[in-house]
Amino acid sequence: MSSQMSLLFEDDFEVISIDEGGKKFDKVSRCRARGITYDMELEFDYACHIYKISKNDQLRVVLAPTLNKDFTPDTDEYKPAGNASSSSSSSTVGSLADDYSYVMHGKCFKIQTSGKDHSRLEVYISFGGLLLSLKGLGEYMDKIKMDQRIYLLVRKEGEETKPGTNENEDDV
Repeated sequence: MSSQMSLLFEDDFEVISIDEGGKKFDKVSRCRARGITYDMELEFDYACHIYKISKNDQLRVVLAPTLNKDFTPDTDEYKPAGNASSSSSSSTVGSLADDYSYVMHGKCFKIQTSGKDHSRLEVYISFGGLLLSLKGLGEYMDKIKMDQRIYLLVRKEGEETKPGTNENEDDV
């Protein structure tokens, strides 16, 4: 693993509510959750026709700067894992996405400080219009920077993932 890059944030969350205040869109829901380890507040929009989340689900949530398991930076070229024509070492290492059931790619567009001593941060990320808000102590989010490209990776506790499969393919 590269010493220069690592995960930006990771924690387990308990889902507090889905679509609190009513559902606004047919294929998008908003999940509100509370961090178990770091007591963070998380809200994010997700494609509910692709991935199902329910109140009280336990989610593993990761924010990463790359999908490469060796944390080498992403290139702008798609190289599926195991592609023999690819010379990139990351194609043989595998993808972080292989270990998660729901993945989105976006960009951090706003970071705010709050609290009397400015020790709390609010980070906002857009995934092509689907939004994420993460609030809590800044020391747990200090690797996240403005305009940074970020991957959101989610899986439910106890959920097994298999590369190249989606348990909800019939819903797409």
